[in-house]
Amino acid sequence: MDEADPKIIGDSTRDIFNIVAMWGVFSTAVLGFGIEKGVVYFLNLAVQCVMICIPVFLSVAVLFIDFPLFLYARFVGKETSPGSRVILLGSLVSLSSLLALGLVANYFDVRVEVIRPLLNFYGQRTAYMCFLLLSGLNVIYNLGGMFLCPKNRKLGFLLLLPIIVFIARTLLVVFLRILR
Repeated sequence: MDEADPKIIGDSTRDIFNIVAMWGVFSTAVLGFGIEKGVVYFLNLAVQCVMICIPVFLSVAVLFIDFPLFLYARFVGKETSPGSRVILLGSLVSLSSLLALGLVANYFDVRVEVIRPLLNFYGQRTAYMCFLLLSGLNVIYNLGGMFLCPKNRKLGFLLLLPIIVFIARTLLVVFLRILR
């Protein structure tokens, strides 16, 4: 009898949990609001998570995981560059969704009830600009870390240091705004 691979079991368990969690949120919205409003509510929740949760999560990951590991590797003398493709991809998705929301809110006369919560988020200019700035800084950090640091370590380090300071400042503003 063959033994099961723990990696496959872990991946399958994580996938099943994610499906059950998403189905739970979707079914609760549909049962609570009806089919049409429930689907709209679920899509608004998913889009707002992309625009709000992803930039905050990735910025925290950059500040407390990626950059300290880069500093450790730099001072020990190992060759490593900060930034990863996953953080870059997530940052690009949130940045593009925020920019699309800004374009829709500014240049199109939308009277559809479906995106009203998103337009209300855009109406909070300080919060919108903070999340847009976080996404943009994460993209710049990752691009600089992936392309500049391996070629010129000192210039890459000098470029990434102010970006990290700006990410920390913007993240602090976001957290203080949430706590208010």
